[in-house]
Amino acid sequence: MKKLVVLLLVSLVATSAMAQIDPDPNSIGIYFDDGAMENCTTAVPFVPFMAYYCLTNTTVGQVGFYEFGYENIATGPEFSFAFQQDFPANGLDESIVGATFDIGSGNAYLGDHIVAMGLGFPGVPVTILHSKELILYQAQSVDMYLFESTQTSVPGRLPVVLDISLDPSEFFTCNQSTGGWEFPVAQINPPGDCVVALEAASFGSVKSLFR
Repeated sequence: MKKLVVLLLVSLVATSAMAQIDPDPNSIGIYFDDGAMENCTTAVPFVPFMAYYCLTNTTVGQVGFYEFGYENIATGPEFSFAFQQDFPANGLDESIVGATFDIGSGNAYLGDHIVAMGLGFPGVPVTILHSKELILYQAQSVDMYLFESTQTSVPGRLPVVLDISLDPSEFFTCNQSTGGWEFPVAQINPPGDCVVALEAASFGSVKSLFR
């Protein structure tokens, strides 16, 4: 029986790893596709590419505000990296989400986004909170991290969203897709196989089934 349980655990974890998308509720990660399936990518210098900051499997009814901090760390001796454009509020027109304000600050390496919207947008299985057009100026490997903003609304190391479908509105903390602020949620040009693994978060959910 014990062997069967172990095999089942391994099978479930392997399945979630292959599926890529984080199965846990209310997680935020960085992905290189708008379906939150690819958290590693290969990029070449001077060719722009997109990164999507996604809230997955959310229980939030209507996102009217979000905040998170970010850090991008190069694994090589030099770092030459920038974002061409920044798209807060899901990249949607203000006629849909209402007036949008991002009072965060920073650069391509370190900073935060603190974004409020007049109308907001509904939470869906893959909710794109933020997107960036990125560019490398030289061949480089980059680890990407998420954590709390510099003016976090809820103490701790977690990103925060506001559900404006509730009365009164309520702040929710969201887990990083890899299970913690100390683990990168995405990689650009990993030196070997992609080391970003979503099972760091999902394995806890699997284990809870056998307690």
